[in-house]
Amino acid sequence: MKRIFVLLLVLFVASLSACNKTDQVKPVSGDGYQEVKEPSNENALDYELLLHLDSIPHELGISMALVEKESLYQSWAEIFHFETIPDVDFEKEEVLFVTAYSNGCGLVVDTVTQQADTLFVELNYPEELRNKKDLVCTEIALSNSYVMKMPKTGATKGTLTATGTVLLEKQSILP
Repeated sequence: MKRIFVLLLVLFVASLSACNKTDQVKPVSGDGYQEVKEPSNENALDYELLLHLDSIPHELGISMALVEKESLYQSWAEIFHFETIPDVDFEKEEVLFVTAYSNGCGLVVDTVTQQADTLFVELNYPEELRNKKDLVCTEIALSNSYVMKMPKTGATKGTLTATGTVLLEKQSILP
């Protein structure tokens, strides 16, 4: 009995120390892990956050969609119930719709980068919360929708991460 207790204690301590390691392995799903290469900031894209909504249309869940045509943009604006539709020059620009859930601390768009045909969107805690050592966030799921316009990218895939967790890995982002 004493040996079992000691063995369980050793395993518990080992699992705690493994949780504190910071490396490039991030969860993709509840039971799998996959190495994710972080994009460098030299690939950062200029974007303008048009809207940050506190709702997600029922049919979407966690998603990314790149809209390149005005007619499709109008349809998405209806789905998201825009009060006013921000102007976009679709000859030169496109619109990225990102939906995700956050905990009680909330999430904001931190970076948008591109490597080849893949967009990388990183959501993070608001700047004023990032360096707090004793940050405690509620477990409640808050819905967030981000609408960004940017110069045309030609991207066909995307990776969405939020505070170190991969939400979507290289999903097709063209509707």
